[in-house]
Amino acid sequence: NKPRRKVVAGVVRADLERWLDVRLTLTPRPHLRRRKPDAASPLGRPVGEPDAYLFLHPWTGRVLSRKRAWERLLLAGRAAGLSPAVVRQLSPHKLRHAVAYHALADGHSLTDVQGLLDHEDVRTTTVYVEANEQQRFRTMEALSHGGVLRR
Repeated sequence: NKPRRKVVAGVVRADLERWLDVRLTLTPRPHLRRRKPDAASPLGRPVGEPDAYLFLHPWTGRVLSRKRAWERLLLAGRAAGLSPAVVRQLSPHKLRHAVAYHALADGHSLTDVQGLLDHEDVRTTTVYVEANEQQRFRTMEALSHGGVLRR
């Protein structure tokens, strides 16, 4: 429930710009639940404003819920041909973890990843470094037990 500013580039930026063109044609429908009169949307705007939310359902004009976003991710995973076991493990938050792991693996600094994830304290981000080290250890251990790393 706090407004966020993010740098968006590449394919994501192009897709977002296309969506924003579509978004301008949509008229948001009123909320089904009652909200406090002074409530703000995730974009920091009053809930009743037409541009209070970035994602609206293109047919109904309703705000895209967390549940629906999760469902769309699972559908995309299935459409991409991922196994059912992998699809069951997908979640929007795991995508966030994946971004952090890959950014660190690509050599980005811990403070860069901290900024990317919008963590206030760098100690929150160090979890990804520790998990990455544990994964490396497990890989090395598995390779050594398989005789690959033995002489």
